[in-house]
Amino acid sequence: DRDEWGGSLAVRLAPDSKGRGLFFNLSPAYGAAASGVSGLWSEGITQAAANDNTPGAGLEVETGYGFATLGGRGLLTPYGGVTLSAQDGRDYRVGARFEMGPSLDLNIEATRRETSGDSADHGAVIRLRMTW
Repeated sequence: DRDEWGGSLAVRLAPDSKGRGLFFNLSPAYGAAASGVSGLWSEGITQAAANDNTPGAGLEVETGYGFATLGGRGLLTPYGGVTLSAQDGRDYRVGARFEMGPSLDLNIEATRRETSGDSADHGAVIRLRMTW
């Protein structure tokens, strides 16, 4: 028989209705994760099953600024963020989202993950969304 519990809080400063201006998100959390799915992805089935889902603490922070582009039809939002976890280490990310109207978005992001005892992992993501 297992119990899972946790709590979180979110503080948010939002930009204007068009996404322009400063934004800031702060989300501390304490307790066990709501499910073990993230453990399955990062550790595999055997290792995730051996973990006891001990409560942990975490903090996620993201900030950025939205700038009007393309004569007001687009939006460029550079951003950066940090996720701190007592169990999983630290994740850093920096990137930019470029909205080029209602049907075209481009997101470019670089990441760095640091875990205790391991070398840092680096990654890059380029995501393009087009609708028609």
